[in-house]
Amino acid sequence: MFKNESSISVFWKRSIESLPLSTTLLLKCKLLNSISVLSF
Repeated sequence: MFKNESSISVFWKRSIESLPLSTTLLLKCKLLNSISVLSF
């Protein structure tokens, strides 16, 4: 587990920056779809 939220955001930022742009866009779309499904 992470100790605080800032380390989580740093972790995610590094992970996303290490991915190709197309992969990042795909992940964002999947995340948005998941949120949409959960909100209903």
